[in-house]
Amino acid sequence: MDRITTDEELSGWQLHERVQLLQSLKATPAQRLAWLEEMLLLAQRHRRLTPADFDDRGER
Repeated sequence: MDRITTDEELSGWQLHERVQLLQSLKATPAQRLAWLEEMLLLAQRHRRLTPADFDDRGER
C-alpha cells in the first residue's frame, strides 16, 4: 500500500500542484463561476474562442 505524502515532503512543482488543488477544492460555486467567466473573456480577448466555436445550444 502506498503511503500518503505530506506537504512537508513536497517541494517545487509538486508542492505548487498540491496548493492549487487545495485552493480549488475550497472555492465556492460562485468563485468557480467567476473564474470560468474570466477565462472565457480572456480567451475571447486573445481570439482563441469566438461565438462561432459553439453551436446553438452553446456547445462546442
